[in-house]
Amino acid sequence: SIDNQLKQLVGLVNQMVKLLT
Repeated sequence: SIDNQLKQLVGLVNQMVKLLT
């Protein structure tokens, strides 16, 4: 579902932000 994909995307972005900071 789109909601699941969105959740996955948000999680990925969160991980990237964690790596950058």
